[in-house]
Amino acid sequence: MNTNKCLLASIAAAVFLFIYGWVVYGLLLANYVARIAPEGMMLPPGSENIGLIALGCLVQGIALCLIFVKGREGLGPIEGVRFGLLIGIFLLGVYVLMAGISPYTLRASLTFAILDTIMYMGAGIVIAALYKE
Repeated sequence: MNTNKCLLASIAAAVFLFIYGWVVYGLLLANYVARIAPEGMMLPPGSENIGLIALGCLVQGIALCLIFVKGREGLGPIEGVRFGLLIGIFLLGVYVLMAGISPYTLRASLTFAILDTIMYMGAGIVIAALYKE
């Protein structure tokens, strides 16, 4: 594994995750997400901890890159799409589980699973593009 490439791809994926989350969840769909998210599960707008959000995105970027590198086949950006789709399928199971054990509705769970699948497909494309040989 090329550590420098992995670090660069991890940081780029983290930036993508942060920007996607801000644009989709914070701007475009903020009102919709606020309506479907269970009461008390999200902080009021403006009270989020951006430092923790950025740290979470960085940890996700590192983990995604490490997982991607272990299973990559050198197929380019389409491999990033496939990778993100597989992560999304895993998350679908997590979100459906959340609907069964928490105040999340099935509608909210499916919405978040779809939005996050698109997000992780994008992160996979970023990693694939930066991790090419």
